[in-house]
Formats: sequence, structure tokens, C-alpha cells
Amino acid sequence: MYCPKCGEKNNENVKYCSKCGASLTEGVKETNNKKEGLGTASLVIGIISLILSFTCIILFPIFITIPLSIIGLILGIVNKVKKGKKISGIILNVFAFIISIICFIISIVLIGALVDEASNNIDNDEFKKSLNQFYNELDRSTSDNYVAGKYNCKSFDGSGEKGDYIVRFELNNDNTFMWGKYNETDKNYVKGTYTFTDLDKTNGDRSYAYYNVKLDGDEYYNEGIKQEEDYNSEYEFGITAVATKKQGILMNTKTYNMYYCYEEK
Repeated sequence: MYCPKCGEKNNENVKYCSKCGASLTEGVKETNNKKEGLGTASLVIGIISLILSFTCIILFPIFITIPLSIIGLILGIVNKVKKGKKISGIILNVFAFIISIICFIISIVLIGALVDEASNNIDNDEFKKSLNQFYNELDRSTSDNYVAGKYNCKSFDGSGEKGDYIVRFELNNDNTFMWGKYNETDKNYVKGTYTFTDLDKTNGDRSYAYYNVKLDGDEYYNEGIKQEEDYNSEYEFGITAVATKKQGILMNTKTYNMYYCYEEK
């Protein structure tokens, strides 16, 4: 043992320095007290960490108690005094660490369940409606001919479509059209050219865009017989998009006959 005052080497069991007479036990007591203090700190931190870990507040354990319990563990491990406080501190901090991890996992699972439940509670119809509106506006802004499409149409009285398809309506990108009786277009049809105008108006929720469509027929057949009379008609076509397919309400501006039309893709 070396004297803390003069540095003289002395035997282990000597209480006083053989050279200067200074006490050799005071330094040992001071060192032991410091080491004992580390054990006390580890114990206190372990108690605090354990209490906090049981709160299981969302994300709280992972950011507070885990770092705190790690510090407590380090203090307990470096404490060389093998007494109850050291062991108790290490045990408490280990428990606090484990419980905090468990609480964090439980919190994440609960958050995921709440998010899934909230997602399931969203009105699917409203979501689809918003998606269709977005597609409608996007396609309308990027297409030179938004009305173009091959449509199958049912009679529409304003309250909802009814019955079977009665009209086949084709608006081609080259501004030619075909209007005919559904499934009988080989003998009941009109072909010609069309023009359309964006009316720059929408319905209340902006899901439908409205166009004026004028048909000018130059090939007109009824029951397989070519008609000599001119064919001209004009429609207002309100179009929306559903799952990337257009559909809409077609109204004759003179007769007010209405059709519910679905694009075929």
C-alpha cells in the first residue's frame, strides 16, 4: 500500500506510514465511500426508472426510462463495493429496461390498431368520390378531347338509370361519331362528325364537367333502310370518371330525353 501523503510503499496491514506517519486508512475509507455512492446512485436511478416504466405512456419509456436505466446499470457495474445497493440497483435497472421495451411494443401495437380502426371508419364512398373527382379533373386538363369514348347508354328520368342499355354512342378521337340502337347498330344507326364545347361548368361537388355536343350525321339507317333526311342533334353531356372510366348523363337539348351512359374500356 502506498502512502497517500508521501508515496512511500508500506505493508498491506499497516495503519500508519513508516516514513511520514500519515494514516493509511483514511484514503481507503474515502475511496470506499465514493464507490458506495455509485451503488446508491444506481439504486435510486433503478427505482425511478422502474416507476416510470410502469406508466406505459406512448413513446415515453423508450426516450426516458431506457437511457436512464442504462446509466443506472453502468453505475452499478462500475461500483466495486459488493454490497446490497449495487446488486439491487443493477436488478432494478434491468427490470426497468425490460418493462420499458415491453410497454413500447404494446404502445406501437395499440397505435397500429387505432390507425386501422380509424381507416376502416372512413366513408369509402366519400373516398372513392374524391378519387374520381381527382381523376376527372386530371384527365380533363390533359386530354384534348375529353368527351371521346365508346358509351353504352340507358334511359334516365332524373332519379336514376333504369332498364337495359338502349343506345350505343361512340365519340371517336377523330371527331367522328356513331349513334345507334343497342345491339342493332348494323341496321339502326347514324354516323357522321361531331363538335363539342366545354361549357366550363360543374355540378356542386365538382365531380361532373359539362360539355355541349353537336352531331351532324351523313349516314343514317333505320331498320336497314337508308334515310334521306338530314340528321342533326345537340346534347349536353355531364361527364365524370369512375375507376378510370368515364360515365355521365346525356340530355337532348330539344327533346330533353336523358340517358345514363357508361364508357366501355
